[in-house]
Order: sequence, then structure tokens, then C-alpha cells
Amino acid sequence: MRLGVAAALVDGALLPGDVTLEDGIVTGLGLERRASAAGIATPGFVDLEVNGFAGVDLQTADAAGFDAVGEALLRAGTTAYLPTFVTAPEAQLTAALRSLPGRAAGARILGAHLEGPFLAETRMGAHDPAGRRDPDAALLGRLLDTGPVRRMTLAPELPGAAVLIAALRARVECLLRGCRGGLRVTA
Repeated sequence: MRLGVAAALVDGALLPGDVTLEDGIVTGLGLERRASAAGIATPGFVDLEVNGFAGVDLQTADAAGFDAVGEALLRAGTTAYLPTFVTAPEAQLTAALRSLPGRAAGARILGAHLEGPFLAETRMGAHDPAGRRDPDAALLGRLLDTGPVRRMTLAPELPGAAVLIAALRARVECLLRGCRGGLRVTA
């Protein structure tokens, strides 16, 4: 398939000419441009913090909502993303994590980003303080067991945060080694 672009971004340089793809693999670069050629082919964007898009709040989205967001992100050039769930009571966070589909239309879901609930009281910004919690290893363990958490925002200066950070690092190391089992989080 020919893309019909004027140029492509390749290894940080702009290469004039069209691009061809076969089964999602680039098979030709710098091809003669057609008169109607427009735009620049670039690698897809990866967005690590998507709270919502296309009128959909991901914290409360169902499968159709994730499809709508994924399709809209893909049209905007984002090929993969982390749905981001903000500080909320445990029941709301676990419900959001459970609603995360394994696959959805459009951009690929890489897992979830938990933005809280272990934030500093003085740095809540737009987060609802009612859902804020002090670092709690048991709560972190329950959240990690509920869904594919791949990124977490927390306040490292809070007492007890070091235990959570160590558990999160261990989880990353386990994922990198291909571990499949749960990760025990203890204080």
C-alpha cells in the first residue's frame, strides 16, 4: 500500500518521497511523489497519560468508550497509550482497572497509569482529596492485583513511600523477566 506522503521521518532526518507498506511493514522509502502527495510519515506517538479523549472519561469508560478513544487517538497519530486513572477511592480505582479491555479498537492499550492515590496533601492539584491515601502497601498490592498497572504517580517524600517504590521496582523487574505470577507487596 502506498501512503501518498511527501516525505518520511527516518532516523531523525526528513527523507523526501513516498512510502509503501505491506502488512504493516515499510517496504519502500523515498519513492517518487505523486502530485497529490501531502504530509509526512512518522513513527506513531505513544501517550503515557490519557485521562480521556474524544469526549470519553477513561476512569468511567466501558468497552465502547475505550474503542472510541482508541480510534480517535489513532486518527490523531497515537498508536499506543496508557489509560490514566486519577486519585479516587479504592472501589472506583479497582472498577476502572477491571474495565480496562485486553484489546480495543484503534491505538494499543499498554496497561494502566495510576495517578495517585498516594499523593501529598499539599500537591493534589485537580485531584479529589477524598481519594488521597498515605502510602499503604496492602492497598498498592490490591490495586496491582486488579489490573495491568504499568506506571504509577506517587509522592516519594511521604513516609512509607520507599516501600511502595521498592515494590513497584520489583514489579518492573519481574515484568522484564517475563514473570506471570502476582507480586507480593509487604511493608
